[in-house]
Parts: sequence; structure tokens; C-alpha cells
Amino acid sequence: MRRSSLLVGVLLVITTAACSDDDDEVAATPSTTSSASAVTSASPAASPTASPTRSGPWLTEVNRLCEDLVDRTIEVRGGDGFVPTRESYLDQKPEIDDLIEEFDAKVDDISVSEDEQEAADTFKAYREFSDADDAHLKEAADTGDEAAFQKQFDAAAEPFRIQRAKLTAAGIDCDAR
Repeated sequence: MRRSSLLVGVLLVITTAACSDDDDEVAATPSTTSSASAVTSASPAASPTASPTRSGPWLTEVNRLCEDLVDRTIEVRGGDGFVPTRESYLDQKPEIDDLIEEFDAKVDDISVSEDEQEAADTFKAYREFSDADDAHLKEAADTGDEAAFQKQFDAAAEPFRIQRAKLTAAGIDCDAR
């Protein structure tokens, strides 16, 4: 099964572009007019920085893979802006899907200790949520209606903010997935 989530990749681009080295807050810019910017709000619950108190081999490797996925997603997006157009989403989707599929396979191959099982379960639930959301986004894109696509994109902002807070609490920092 193909797993994909361009929405998270899109959020990653703005997070990466707007964050400075000494501040984890996302700076608002004129190009972040979508309500999806709420996903990367500066509230502690939605901070993209993983909890320093949660660590272990599984978390370390997942976060390393996530960093790599961030870089590779930015490369695919090519600085295409925060909110994708329907056309750019459809054009980039096959390559993003391949990156996500490869990433997920690598994550699935990592051994999980009993101590890290809760974090692994949280990440699995997030990946399933992300895949389902991407399926809805793809349906909206396939209508050919830009407004329907943007409406679906914007509708995901709050649910993604909640899911990202759960990841952060589990010690996972994975903006690109």
C-alpha cells in the first residue's frame, strides 16, 4: 500500500524556511496565508522540537530518517511555496509518494524496544492519519477544482496540529511525514 502525505511535506517547507537556529517558533510571512499555518504554531504542544526527555535507539533512528526525509522533500518541492496549487500537488505526488514509501519501509525495519513501543504506536497512528488525509487531498485534487483542493488542504490544519503535538510528546520530530 502506498503511503503518502504531501501536506506534511508542505508544512515542513514552511517550518524549515521560517525557523531560525535559536528559535523553534515559526515566523509568519505573507506567503503563509493558509490556515494550515496553524499546524506549526508556536504553542508548546505544537512545537516541532522533539522532547529532550524521550530518547532511545528507535527514536534516534526515526528522527534521523525524518531529517533525511525533510531534506529530500524540500528538494522535490523546489521551494514551491507553502500552500501547493492543485497542479503542483499532482505533479509532485508520485515522487513524494516514493519518498514516503521508502521512508516507511525503513521505519518499519527498525527494532522497537518495549520502552519505545508507545512512541512507535503513536507514530504508526500518525502515519495512518496522514495517509488517510492525503487520500482526501488527492480526491479533492482530482476534481479539477482549485477551490475544493484548497478547502481540503485548509481543513487539515487543526487535525494535523493535534497529531503533531502527540508526536512531539512521544519524542518524534517528523515534519516531512
